[in-house]
Amino acid sequence: MPKLWKKTGRAKSNKGLEPVDLSKLTINRPTVIYFPGQLAQDVNQTEISKGINYVKGLFSDLACLPIVYSWSRPDRNTRITSDLSSLFYATACNRILDPGTLSSVRSLAKGLIMPLVSDAEGKPLPFDKAQKNLRKLTFFAHCVGTVDADELHDAAMKMMKKIGYKTEEAHKLLHEIVLVTVGPLSRPEKEDNRYTTISFVNYDDRIINRKEWALNPLHRLSSLHNNFSKASRSLKIKQLSDTSILVTATARGARQDRSKKIQEEVIDNVRLPRWSKKALNHLLEDYGVNADSKSSQLAGMAQNALINAVKRKETLKPSQLLETPAITLETEEKKVYQQRMSQALGV
Repeated sequence: MPKLWKKTGRAKSNKGLEPVDLSKLTINRPTVIYFPGQLAQDVNQTEISKGINYVKGLFSDLACLPIVYSWSRPDRNTRITSDLSSLFYATACNRILDPGTLSSVRSLAKGLIMPLVSDAEGKPLPFDKAQKNLRKLTFFAHCVGTVDADELHDAAMKMMKKIGYKTEEAHKLLHEIVLVTVGPLSRPEKEDNRYTTISFVNYDDRIINRKEWALNPLHRLSSLHNNFSKASRSLKIKQLSDTSILVTATARGARQDRSKKIQEEVIDNVRLPRWSKKALNHLLEDYGVNADSKSSQLAGMAQNALINAVKRKETLKPSQLLETPAITLETEEKKVYQQRMSQALGV
């Protein structure tokens, strides 16, 4: 059964990993909830432990580290295969989850979000106090984990309305939570009014491309990818709503032309690796989550967004989350990053 996990130590192994009792959970400081991909199953505690360690490492330069928890996935006989069909059980077209997972997501909403917006008697808190409380929460989701994050929003909305919040109030409050998604299996253009969201999509992400093949058999790719394929292969930032932006880029160089000499492709000072039919381009490292500026067009963007999110004291626009954090030193790499952001934003 899916549950929330924490680590009590710094061991690289799964030593110190333990489930969280949601009835005793208290959020009183910046907290990151990681919604991982399919491999982080309940029984695969080593994968859960690795995920927590990875996310903690993204904040290693901060003087005050956030608390990091990881959500787990239901037990399934799953492995990444060439057809990737096992990853599509939570299809993004209708976001259907199995009953056990849905029940767990509702429990998470009850234990994680509701104490931040209601008092001991279950009544709504003053709006500004609830806003301040929810700014302590930052979500980081990868692959199918984005589906869980979306379902958590919907469960919290229902609970907030049930205790007396108006729909518009509940929406506005949940916008205070920042969600950073990488390789989302949900659809950013259809899930654009939930949290304050930044979605990162590699044009060459094979899992997302195959998902679109499965869900749209009459179309080569979704409208998102069709629009992108007709545009430049450079980094693009698209405003989806007041609280949501989509960041797209390419991960691989152009397909090899056997009739010509192999030529390196450089975009935005990034030397793209040669096209490979075996590369998934879907893992966190493929998105350059914590990489240097010359490894990927997306390098450092998700990490900067997460750092800015945990340090926020007020409501931020998605584009503000992409700015270089104040802790970053003045280096050539910082200049390259800032130039890339300005160009992608059309500033």
